Amino acid sequence: MRRGRCLALVLLAACAGREGPIAAPSARARVHVVGCAPAARPPLISSAGLDVDPLGTARELARFRVRARGGHEPSTRAPAVELEPVVVINGSLDSATVTRELRSIAPAIERCLARQSDALRAALTLTMSLVVEPDGVLMVERLAGGAGPQVWQCVQNAISAQRLPAAGAATRISLRLKLDPVGLAPAPAAQATEPRRTEPWTPYAIELAEPLDSAPQFARNLEAALRRKAGALDACFSHSNATGSLRAMIELDTHGRVAGARIGGLGERAVESCVRDAIAELVVATPSADTAELACDLSHGDASPWRVAPEAGYQVIDAAPTAITYGGTTLAPDGDAEPLSGGATYLVLVDPSTSGAQLDRALTWAHDGDATLVALRTPAGPPVVIGVGRSIYSVVDDDEPEATSLTIVVGRSELTACERTPRARGVTSATSDAALSDPRAVSALLGELAARCRETSCTGTLGVAVDKAAVVRDLVEVLSAARIHGFDRVMIGSGSCTATREDEEL
Repeated sequence: MRRGRCLALVLLAACAGREGPIAAPSARARVHVVGCAPAARPPLISSAGLDVDPLGTARELARFRVRARGGHEPSTRAPAVELEPVVVINGSLDSATVTRELRSIAPAIERCLARQSDALRAALTLTMSLVVEPDGVLMVERLAGGAGPQVWQCVQNAISAQRLPAAGAATRISLRLKLDPVGLAPAPAAQATEPRRTEPWTPYAIELAEPLDSAPQFARNLEAALRRKAGALDACFSHSNATGSLRAMIELDTHGRVAGARIGGLGERAVESCVRDAIAELVVATPSADTAELACDLSHGDASPWRVAPEAGYQVIDAAPTAITYGGTTLAPDGDAEPLSGGATYLVLVDPSTSGAQLDRALTWAHDGDATLVALRTPAGPPVVIGVGRSIYSVVDDDEPEATSLTIVVGRSELTACERTPRARGVTSATSDAALSDPRAVSALLGELAARCRETSCTGTLGVAVDKAAVVRDLVEVLSAARIHGFDRVMIGSGSCTATREDEEL
């Protein structure tokens, strides 16, 4: 590829929006909620595919990791407040919309009742008639069901705080609420004392399990809740002129409360921490008694490549062209080092001229961590995230046994694409090359891979092996081209297009 051409674009994007004085409040960019979706699993490579060393024993570790972090276990406790489908008596709003919007009152009522332990002594069913004013304000016309004054006040406060979409005309509705004091029982001590998760940010899920069927509805409800927090989100930029993209990784518990939030992508720790605090008390309407891990994309001003704040809880490894250091320790020029301790998220910082050999040694040093991000240092501003590095949790045996695995190898002067079909379809492999000096050829090669994946099943992760003689500059350019063709989940490692030892014995 043309040296530095794409790299210069990445570096330029990383510095966007960071010059000039802080704008006046009236001229500020606003925080835009782009959208929310079920969090994507972290990049994973199957050891039945191409060799991306070291493979480790990740399958059992991955299972243990999901169990240790709680997984997606449904709740067996009956909900304290349950809203039945709303009946629209007259007006332009439809029942499904009103029911969806009003589900968020249930957690608010529950919290209120939990603070008044003697307010609800027996199960109740409340029937109410409400009027939705043209501007979305709710007014209670009638309440029946024997609720005491404390219960009534909790319900009234929750309804008064809710707003429905403006419809231009009044709408009358009828709804029923089931209240059950059993659901207000405190959580077991082990759950009640569990600290809110504070892992460093990565743009993928923590859990390795596939999202539940209810996750898309969780995401839609969370997106609506975030839009209602627009003012608080804008306030996080009151002392910063940073612009760019953020991704909020949010975990919701069985009651729709935020159990953990990892915010990143902007590269400014103070702003990201403020955003995390602004959404910490969100309560989202939950379509089921499940937990959910969701990803919400936001932007402030022009979007830009994700950036990372090294001081935001990462264990930083500096992989410079001539030396690799961590915490004051420098790796010897020759020889391997024992992997660093697990239970941490590592950040490998690289320069454009860092070699594949240096990157490989840095990733090997961080191998036992929970996750590894690789980021490119820039002349100004925070480092730019270029991908996820392999770790002990990166390889899951037969993760997608019927799918074709893909690996691209960035060499000294060429890009090699490797396709490997699964054993069930007969183990076959194919390779094709493109010169790195020809960006059109590189793009065409990656486009052919993407087209074949649309025709048949491919694994969800593109493995990116970096030859020891390659340099990060070329890796960045190849990754940019890969993402243009839809390869969003990539894992950076080492390896080649040769068959694994197990396959050679077949």
